[in-house]
Amino acid sequence: MITAVNKKSTVLITVVIFMHIIANNYIVMRNAIYNVCVEAIKIKSIFQVKHYAVYETADFKVMYTEQDRDIAYLVSNTIEKDFARVKRRLNHHISIKIQIIIYPDLETMREKLDLTERDYPMGIYYGGILHILSPKVWIKSNNMSIVSREFEKNGPMVHELVHLIVDQKTNGNFPLWFTEGVALYYEYQLTGYEWGEELGNIYNSSSLAQLTHYFDTLDKDIAYRQSFEIIKKIADIYGEEKILSLLDQLGRGQIGLTGKVSLESVVNNLIQ
Repeated sequence: MITAVNKKSTVLITVVIFMHIIANNYIVMRNAIYNVCVEAIKIKSIFQVKHYAVYETADFKVMYTEQDRDIAYLVSNTIEKDFARVKRRLNHHISIKIQIIIYPDLETMREKLDLTERDYPMGIYYGGILHILSPKVWIKSNNMSIVSREFEKNGPMVHELVHLIVDQKTNGNFPLWFTEGVALYYEYQLTGYEWGEELGNIYNSSSLAQLTHYFDTLDKDIAYRQSFEIIKKIADIYGEEKILSLLDQLGRGQIGLTGKVSLESVVNNLIQ
């Protein structure tokens, strides 16, 4: 026979054990939920363009409208070359094909991704997919050789691939300034393009707390440039291995939005 006291003790012990299980598996549960959400967004995005044609390579599945058939081949060739470099530099393996959607015009891209009229992106990483504005929109030439050279030189593929890999390595456990800073840093390292170079050194323009919590409300140019400078400073002092270490720690939930230690505090200690 179980007494009332024993019942209470049993319930208390059960609750303690349950809470212990949740505490020990919180990161696993959180990552699983995050990945389910990403997959749901991916399914929605693909469904919206289900009438698009598809071109597949070894690593990518490209969806495009008929008017961008030549662009689909151009994007595929460019990104395959970039992909090997980005994976190697960030020490990351991807086992499934990456989805790319090429939008024929800015209006369609804004509509499908719920962008504002102020947005004019050449590319966006969102929901596990690389969303690309057709280069025909922003490269004013009918000569495909010129379009190809310009796209390889100034296109968004390296930047967006880094965003994808950062997202996968960390399961979304990062503030916006961090993923933008990492993407801009590796874009600089791999292509030589330094975003916001004309702004000079604005390293102390905003605090890390402001970047972490109010990134979208800050001056875009300054916020992006400062994010780049912070990541570059870490790499200059400690080597790129420190950036990869931060990504791994974020992925394991040891630091960051889901960790006991904030990424903000870790970075502050690194750059002081």
